[in-house]
Amino acid sequence: MLFITLAASAQTGDVTHVHDPCIIKCGDYYYIYSTGDRIAIRRSPDLTFWHFMDKVFEDIPAWGEREVPGVSNIWAPDIFYNEGICYLYYSLSTFGSNRSCIGLATNTTLDPADPNYKWLDKGKVSDECKAKNRENGHVEIGFILDQSTFCICAIANLNKFQASSL
Repeated sequence: MLFITLAASAQTGDVTHVHDPCIIKCGDYYYIYSTGDRIAIRRSPDLTFWHFMDKVFEDIPAWGEREVPGVSNIWAPDIFYNEGICYLYYSLSTFGSNRSCIGLATNTTLDPADPNYKWLDKGKVSDECKAKNRENGHVEIGFILDQSTFCICAIANLNKFQASSL
């Protein structure tokens, strides 16, 4: 019988205040996008040491301030890469309200050193902002992708689920 012992290693670097994280690998690096500070970006070459890089947004998108009065941060990002474009979906909401939206930002690269690096906000992709009879609005986003359909799944609270084909 052969037993292999692997040493456990803790993550180090800029690893505090990482809420609702999503992760993606691009080139030689892993990137984490998370709630807080206008979608914080961290990068690691090895999934162990993380370095805070930047934030996706300088300000709340103007459309989001109109649609969700009182919004003060961008929540719960999720990211995926398809055919040369990185798609970053995010939530705009006020805690405990039923006024929420899902937005989309795109980029052709995740490497800030690349001259093509620039997040472009594409605006609202969900009309959930107009929902009147919900206890809470969108908070978490996920994806389902098969050969013919792309679907965003938005969880409004533990009892409600909505899927929208795009």
